[in-house]
Amino acid sequence: MLIRPYRYEDLNDAEFEELSNSICTQLLGLGTISFSAGPDGGRDGKFTGKANEWPSATEPASGHFIIQAKWTSNPAASVSDSDFKKVVDKEIPKIETLVENGELDHYLLFTNRKKPANSTQLVIDRIIAAGVKSVGIFGIEELNRHLQSNPTIWSNLGFPETSRPFRVDPTDLNDLVSSFRDAVENG
Repeated sequence: MLIRPYRYEDLNDAEFEELSNSICTQLLGLGTISFSAGPDGGRDGKFTGKANEWPSATEPASGHFIIQAKWTSNPAASVSDSDFKKVVDKEIPKIETLVENGELDHYLLFTNRKKPANSTQLVIDRIIAAGVKSVGIFGIEELNRHLQSNPTIWSNLGFPETSRPFRVDPTDLNDLVSSFRDAVENG
């Protein structure tokens, strides 16, 4: 089955955070708490207790979960990009503080980026080194699977029902370039 192409890059930070927390409501439970916009101390959401389905339904984790959403408008972005490494580096001191305060056992990081295996493992290792028991990184691959299995999450948030990728016909690009050239030459 073909997975529907969701346009995460067309959302904004707040919408992506709400999407992430809505997925966590299913994965963790109804006790998932969302926070409003503003300084968050490294938290866009949290859950305390025994998860419904994370990391699995047969062996769910329990404890203090922190949910963090990192959205980008770049549809080609990847966890391996240098700007994402900087984003994670800025979060590490916040993660360490949450661990020290007993508020964090499991860190769930949502991003609308592609997730290459090696780069993702490096991010996981960096966060684990901050004292976290477990880390889940949810990139577009996991987001698509969750939304394919639970399409009402997307529609309940009021996002567009048809979310098709931006398509450009190569002949349109040729016409555009030719028009620019003509404008410069005749300008």
